[in-house]
Amino acid sequence: MEYEKNVCPVLNVDGILATGKQFDLEITLPEDNRSVIYGVVKDCYHDPVCDAVVKLVEVVCECGKEERRPVSHTFTHKNSKIKHNITMLRRYFIYGNLGIFMEVFWTGMQSFIKRGDICLTGTTSVIMFFIYGLVVFMEPLFKQLKGQSAIVRGMTYGLLIFAIEFFSGTGLKAVNACPWDYSSAVYNINGLVRLDYYPVWIFVGLVYERIYSFLKYNKRRLKNRP
Repeated sequence: MEYEKNVCPVLNVDGILATGKQFDLEITLPEDNRSVIYGVVKDCYHDPVCDAVVKLVEVVCECGKEERRPVSHTFTHKNSKIKHNITMLRRYFIYGNLGIFMEVFWTGMQSFIKRGDICLTGTTSVIMFFIYGLVVFMEPLFKQLKGQSAIVRGMTYGLLIFAIEFFSGTGLKAVNACPWDYSSAVYNINGLVRLDYYPVWIFVGLVYERIYSFLKYNKRRLKNRP
């Protein structure tokens, strides 16, 4: 069944749901940019059905062949409502942890290249978790630039990350809590931004864009029981 956008589909099933009986109902929804899917499952008496299994799949056409890819697996809670979402706070947590991982990896590789440290000792600061988490506020830009070339998107992300780095660093420096200092680098701005790191931030921005896309369309199995 296919439904037009902004129309809430209602599907009635005749019969009695006996113990162990299963109905496989397929509803094709229009493309939607929302990252939240709501729905209500009720029985023939219009009473809530809890623990109803709800599966979402994405239909992808590649090389003329249609493929159905699992997107999500969730359940209705006691009020029969479906709420499938990765909240903004969760995404902040994911972005922050990803940034910490990339920074430790980056500094670990630098310690090997510059000092020959075979232990690949990487360093970071807990403060960086909160700064990398700010990528959550770049999400509208990810959506706005959809369809643009990777070069345009990456360069834009790189500039925005520069801005985040500069202003957050300025605030931290004012209270003597800035964990980085680029003063010894040739191409630096107030010791807070390294211009030669621009290609790195372009890459990081594109990585975060992919992570956002992954989270937005929930391309992983989530099994939530509220």
